[in-house]
Amino acid sequence: MTITKQKQINCCICNGLIPLEGTQESIDNGTAWANGNNASPVVEGGSCCDKCNAEVVMAARFGSNRERYIRFLQLERTVLEDMLAERDFHIQVCLEGKPHE
Repeated sequence: MTITKQKQINCCICNGLIPLEGTQESIDNGTAWANGNNASPVVEGGSCCDKCNAEVVMAARFGSNRERYIRFLQLERTVLEDMLAERDFHIQVCLEGKPHE
């Protein structure tokens, strides 16, 4: 079986390369996600990098309602912090060798 290197595409906003997303195995075998984020409504049918998605596309989707966008980002941060705390708890349990409840 021949493995071909997966082609990266450019961000339709900044023109930078969109990084491949996935495990090292999926990157090595060519099955990693290579299409970035949906750039609509900034560029219909385009794909963009994470930075442009966060700074340009999401702002455009929320329009002039800056406060709503800020609340969205704060909620997203809270959810991510909760997920990290849960992960850290499970790591600690595994390191201590205690069965989790």
